[in-house]
Amino acid sequence: MLHTYSQKDVRDVAELAKRFGDTKFIMGHMGGTDDSGTGGNWKQAITAAYEFSNIYLEVCMTRLEAGKIEETVEKIGSQQVLYGSDMTLLNLWQVRISRCDVVHVCPRKSPEGKVAKWAYTMYKQKRKKVAHGPYNCPVCAKNTLNILIDKKNKRVIASCICGIKRSLDYSPIFETIDYYNKLVRSIDSHPHATVMEAQ
Repeated sequence: MLHTYSQKDVRDVAELAKRFGDTKFIMGHMGGTDDSGTGGNWKQAITAAYEFSNIYLEVCMTRLEAGKIEETVEKIGSQQVLYGSDMTLLNLWQVRISRCDVVHVCPRKSPEGKVAKWAYTMYKQKRKKVAHGPYNCPVCAKNTLNILIDKKNKRVIASCICGIKRSLDYSPIFETIDYYNKLVRSIDSHPHATVMEAQ
C-alpha cells in the first residue's frame, strides 16, 4: 500500500505496476483530491488501474467528491476497489463535522423536507471558528495538536502544547486533514522552524 495524494504519486505507482507485474499495489486515497476540485488525481488513478490489473484503488479520503466511487466502479469494476476508513487519523467527530460541509449543496432532508437538526446546527458551527483535533503532533508525537479554522477571517492556526504554533494559508476548498498534511510537509521541509507566531 502506497500513500498517493498527487498525480506524481499516481504516475510513480503506475510505473512500479508496469515494472513489477506480479506484485499488487494499493493506492491509498486513490490519488487524492487535487486543489482545483476537478478530480484530476483520482481520475488519473482510475486510468492507471484500468491499464494495470495489479493496481487497486483504496477510497478513503476526508473530502470525498460526489460520484467518485460510482465512476471508479463503472470504469474498472468493483474488483480493484477497496474500502478504507482513514482511522485513526480521523475521529468520528471530525468526520461528522466534515459531512456538514455539503449541507448547503445537498441538504440531508427528512421525508418532510427538513434538514436534519444535528446537521444544520453543526453546519452553522462550522461556518464560525472551529477547532479540530486532536491530531498527532509532527514535532512531539503526542496526540495534542489542534487546528483552528476561522473561515470568516480566512485564518488557520495549528498549535500544540509542545509549543509549535503555525499559521497556514487559508483555502476555501481545504478540509482539516489538508491543513494537517500541509503542516507535516512544511515541518519535514523545515525541521528547525517549528515555532512561528500566528498573525
